[in-house]
Amino acid sequence: MAVLVYAESWNGSFKKATFEAVSYAAQLANKIGTDAIAITIAHQGDANQLGNYGANKVLTITDETLNTFNNESYANAIVAASNHVNAETVVISNTNNGKSIAPIIAAKREAALITNAIELPSTLSPFTLKRKAFSSKAYALFSTDSNQKVISITPNAFGVHQIQVSTINRIF
Repeated sequence: MAVLVYAESWNGSFKKATFEAVSYAAQLANKIGTDAIAITIAHQGDANQLGNYGANKVLTITDETLNTFNNESYANAIVAASNHVNAETVVISNTNNGKSIAPIIAAKREAALITNAIELPSTLSPFTLKRKAFSSKAYALFSTDSNQKVISITPNAFGVHQIQVSTINRIF
């Protein structure tokens, strides 16, 4: 019942959008009472820094076929990882890459897709959260009873929160 967060990297480094997604996933996991597990794909840098933003564990996928971004391949890797760690929720930053893989992941997992999220859920049953709507001119509350969820976080909406974890476990 973990929360899995895709820690997107660009040329071997993480950007603010990644730290924001990890911060969101960590606070969501804390609210649910589970672990936040970050997944990196073809990342060459230090993934341990994700622990500074609340990731309890890091799953690293290194495969030469994933060195170049391909939405289908990356989505398949994230789906496999979510099944491996028994994640009910997958968190992704709403970047260009995130927008291209979130619907694929949701379809493959038969999950509710919640895009443009700007807050943590106000309730867990039903799972209800605030999201941007109508080209960011309005807000909407999205509710679902689905056990499986894919949430994409609007960059700069939630903020980066340092949540130091005592130890970070590496899963390969």
